[in-house]
Amino acid sequence: MIPVSEDGGVDSDSAGPFQDPATRRLLLLDGLRGFAALWVAMLHFYLMKAAVFSEMLPAPLLLFLRSGGLGVDIFFVLSGFVIAHTVRQRWITSSLIGRFVLRRSLRLDPPYWIVMALFLAGYCLAVGVRPVYQYWGWQALLANMFYVHDLLGIHPRGASEPFPVLGVAWTLCLEVQFYLAFVCLAALSQRIARWRPYCAGLLFGPLALFSVFRWYFRNDWHFFGLWHMFFMGVCLHWALNKSRWKPWFWICVCLLGLLAVYKRNPEGATAVATLCLIYIAAMRKRLHCGLNFRWLQYLGRISYSLYLVHLPFGTFVVSYLSARFHSHRAVLLVIASGFFATLLAAHLINVLIELPAIRLSRRIKLTPDSSRQYASAIAGALS
Repeated sequence: MIPVSEDGGVDSDSAGPFQDPATRRLLLLDGLRGFAALWVAMLHFYLMKAAVFSEMLPAPLLLFLRSGGLGVDIFFVLSGFVIAHTVRQRWITSSLIGRFVLRRSLRLDPPYWIVMALFLAGYCLAVGVRPVYQYWGWQALLANMFYVHDLLGIHPRGASEPFPVLGVAWTLCLEVQFYLAFVCLAALSQRIARWRPYCAGLLFGPLALFSVFRWYFRNDWHFFGLWHMFFMGVCLHWALNKSRWKPWFWICVCLLGLLAVYKRNPEGATAVATLCLIYIAAMRKRLHCGLNFRWLQYLGRISYSLYLVHLPFGTFVVSYLSARFHSHRAVLLVIASGFFATLLAAHLINVLIELPAIRLSRRIKLTPDSSRQYASAIAGALS
């Protein structure tokens, strides 16, 4: 899923030590977000005509296209970093968790629901309302709306396992689970830190270790297998704000890097490379100006909408055009037309749905508490 902060850049409530006070955006993260969204989209467009592309493109470019799924691992790291930034220096209460969930819901749900509704409407026009309803059923549709179809094991009739209405939405389910797990564990850590400061980290450590085991030795693509990528993004934010975290952060990065090389795991290597890139950019004070290319920043701004629409809409456009142009020479033109049509659709969703949703979510404030007692508890929880 594309990680998005509350206002499209970084949280606007206050500026962190590595944030540019003039722009109040971490442009490097926007650029990475745009690149990751483009990479994933390129993979799916390639898969639509993989046989033809294999005959026409050189091997290095084919390898790059086939590796587009690695953009998801970039998303997970960015999500952990952004969420840690969003709740930084706050005493996490049930009220704050409620406001946090409401903000994320207002930010993520409207574009997701609109794209899912448009996809189902097109599906109904193609095959009829009754077959669509019989296949999905109201339970699966409702579970998809609230990102719980994988947790509840609800799947379409006749399917052997749960899968989302929108193919890319499997990451949305994981993102929502990561968000809730992190804020709840952070709240519990703060309370433990008030009477056992050095025990607070024990809540995160075992889960992270279990996640590494599940990923590298069980190939688990669900919450427990992928949690460590999200959590390492959190740890990166902590390391940039608290010097005592830096040695531990780099020990974890080195161990994960070695494990990724030993297990020949490109997903793990991509996550580690993303962590290193952001850390080095922060140390060189480049977070607010890195990857500041206009086209890449634009993709970063529409990345969530692009991620949602590229598969259902792109598939439709390419399939429609392919039925009318059959020669191999026309394939590149068909793919290019489908891609630019998808960019247009993403732009419209961004302007008409996503930006109003962002403005609405900004009205829900995560008010920081500046009391020394709470600040001390937070410091203990993250030390």
